[in-house]
Amino acid sequence: MSEPPDDTQRMVRARAPGIWSMLRRSVIKLGLEGAEQIKDPDVGECFEWDPGYPASWMCEQVGWISPELRSQLDELDALLDRLSADRRAWTDDAIMTLPLWEETRQVARRCLPLMTEEPWTEEVWYYE
Repeated sequence: MSEPPDDTQRMVRARAPGIWSMLRRSVIKLGLEGAEQIKDPDVGECFEWDPGYPASWMCEQVGWISPELRSQLDELDALLDRLSADRRAWTDDAIMTLPLWEETRQVARRCLPLMTEEPWTEEVWYYE
């Protein structure tokens, strides 16, 4: 018989779906064309990446983040760090034309096929 989950495991299982949904929405927005991104009210908040990505370990712990997706998310985070370090990267023109933004969009687009909408309802589990 298996042991009942401890408080941390229960917390992770309870929060992981919300974290996943937030992270997936951010990835979707980061993959949009620049002209669409500048219309989004969350553009100044980096499409709410900062609340979701640091907590993504919970989604990884429950088995929804494959090693390939982890690598892509980490690459996306590094690109966003570079963008965040340059205030000039956040003008409408820069978002639409800066090569670093295009690279960010490409990485986000590579992440999305690895992120099912609701992995908790599907048999999508990655464990090492």
